[in-house]
Amino acid sequence: MKKVERESSIGTKIGWAFRVLRHTLQRQFEACGYNITLEQWLILMILKNKGACSQYELTEACDKEKTTVTRLIDNLHKNGLVRRVQDRNDRRSNIIYVTQKGLEVERVLTPIAIELNRKALRGFSEEEIQLFFEMLDRMVKNVSEDK
Repeated sequence: MKKVERESSIGTKIGWAFRVLRHTLQRQFEACGYNITLEQWLILMILKNKGACSQYELTEACDKEKTTVTRLIDNLHKNGLVRRVQDRNDRRSNIIYVTQKGLEVERVLTPIAIELNRKALRGFSEEEIQLFFEMLDRMVKNVSEDK
């Protein structure tokens, strides 16, 4: 693929923007003393907002592979940010709860992410932001229809 084509690729541009945002957010989390990934923080947010969830529910909410979510939960559990309790109705399943420590981490990190989002959208009008989100939604729908 020629350089010009690569630079005009939707996937390349979106991927590059995501990597820049993710790397910046990770550095900001670390600067505050938290060694937590974007994906781990997202799990904490889901648990805070939805309450306890099964690992399956977290997998669906994150749109990630089961093994990826299991690894994320393992790391969060190891750091005392979540706890696992065997599901009484299905012994093969665990219910994941956010701990008080996890809630504190989420409370500290969420404003950092909100500020980065605000900074990334600086200079865009509300109409431009709305249009951007609508265009992304349409792209996802267009590609998803082919499945």
